[in-house]
Amino acid sequence: MQQIINEYKKANPGKKPFTSVLYFRDGVAENQFKTVIDEEIPRIRSACAKAGIKGGVKLTCVIVGKRHHYRLFPADPSSADRTGNAPPGTVIDSVITSPVEFDFFLQPHAGLLGTSRPVHCNVIVDDNMFTPDDLQQLTFNLCHVYARSTRSVSLPAPVYYAHLVCSRANHRYDPKGNFSLDAPAPRSLRKEDAERRLQEFINAFMPLHPNTQSVMYFQ
Repeated sequence: MQQIINEYKKANPGKKPFTSVLYFRDGVAENQFKTVIDEEIPRIRSACAKAGIKGGVKLTCVIVGKRHHYRLFPADPSSADRTGNAPPGTVIDSVITSPVEFDFFLQPHAGLLGTSRPVHCNVIVDDNMFTPDDLQQLTFNLCHVYARSTRSVSLPAPVYYAHLVCSRANHRYDPKGNFSLDAPAPRSLRKEDAERRLQEFINAFMPLHPNTQSVMYFQ
């Protein structure tokens, strides 16, 4: 996070540092929400403070996921798109959502074939005090700016870009080494062994060329 802030300062000399962050997070199960709140969020705040952002940042963290069994269908068939799915932009934020949490289902794309699966968004931290309508509209808008598609996609673009970066991670390691990211993780590992293995991956990582470190080369 500190590296990102430093790159931002370098690219925007003389500008005031940002004070608000909207953070989309993927790959988190519901039983891991507390881990994100207790471990990831404080580290982001700490990195911002160390980077000299006075007063800290207002952070909004949205967990997005599609590993669920919910499907949306219009009550009136005439309102469906050509594949019978709910039209793009459909939002459900009541009845099937949590009665105590800030979450919603968004159908951001038009299905090409079969039944489309909506994205489930859970807002676990919201210092920016978004209204539900504003955050839902912003999330939907971000589904239209993915550079590889000329139409809306099923996830906000930052999440898709994160997937692309992660899929290229194996290319940053020597293929002759024992550093495959596709291998299944061990079910149980002592803390010291996990830290040692993590450090081995960090040491073996081949960094990007300086000319590509601050550009979206992966899109």
